[in-house]
Amino acid sequence: MVATIKDVAKKANVSISTVSRVLSNQMHVSSSTYKRIQDAVAELNYIPNSSAVSLVKKSSTTVLYADSFYKGRPYENPHMFDIISGSSHELRKKGYFLGLLDLDRSKEKSEEQIINAIQSKKADGILINGYYVTPAIEKVLLATDFPHICIGKPSFDSMLSWIDTNHSLSSNLAITHLVSLGHKKIAYIGDCSYEARYIGYYQSLINHNLPLDYSNIYPTSQTRQEGMQMMQVILQKKDLPSAIFCANDSTALGVFDCLKKHRRKGYIPSVIAIDNIKESEETKPMLTTIDIPKEEMAHHAVLLLLDHVRGGHKDAVRMELPCRLLVRESCSWCAG
Repeated sequence: MVATIKDVAKKANVSISTVSRVLSNQMHVSSSTYKRIQDAVAELNYIPNSSAVSLVKKSSTTVLYADSFYKGRPYENPHMFDIISGSSHELRKKGYFLGLLDLDRSKEKSEEQIINAIQSKKADGILINGYYVTPAIEKVLLATDFPHICIGKPSFDSMLSWIDTNHSLSSNLAITHLVSLGHKKIAYIGDCSYEARYIGYYQSLINHNLPLDYSNIYPTSQTRQEGMQMMQVILQKKDLPSAIFCANDSTALGVFDCLKKHRRKGYIPSVIAIDNIKESEETKPMLTTIDIPKEEMAHHAVLLLLDHVRGGHKDAVRMELPCRLLVRESCSWCAG
């Protein structure tokens, strides 16, 4: 027969409400009482009812993840599902559940969706893709003191809490590695939404006393198809770059596709990117890339968010996680 909270209360010789509040961390009791309750739970193999605990806590035990989930999105933002999976795993360990808030692709409509979700208070907190965060959303989050963490630094000067990696440093690691191999003419293929990665690219060139040649910059979206198309443009040039730096792995895989399909005699550029998606180590050649700590990001985001949910930190928290260079086959030769 399945044990109930009433059975636990009877065995521990306390009230049902005391058991419920102790199990939901809403009540401090003496160490002896706490031990009796925990012993009773273990002996009876009692599994708390999450709905009942939620009522006591006045909590939904749900955290929302706000992002846009349209067809092809995993190719544009390959980290999304790694972070979602990691966040869901961390939340389950803490007795919470992750719900998805599917945002409209337009910022105007997504802004309204996020504000409605916050004001409805149907969730205990929210993880938001920093791309969709606006000043209006910030205003509501701060006014309601709604627990939140932005996944990615907002694009404006914000007082919100966020977690991210240092994108400029990521680019610096990539360019510094190429320069160490003797490369001086380094092309950049990347999307304008990766502004910090582009800034890191040109600042690193300056730091290494290399000229910033705008003819070597190829703005594009972060898809594999676009990477292939941009590499085709590069192959039409007479003065070819000895190395290609891509703002993300998907673009770099498109570069590989182009080089395999449209070979130019004697031309084998070094290729490096940022992200470390699964495909980057399965391709031939394996892609040299900068690893973004996705699992750590999810882990810390959940811990920071739940600390806020439980009445912990009140000040904004900003966290930049370190990245690391993974040297593989695509940068295996030195430039002359």
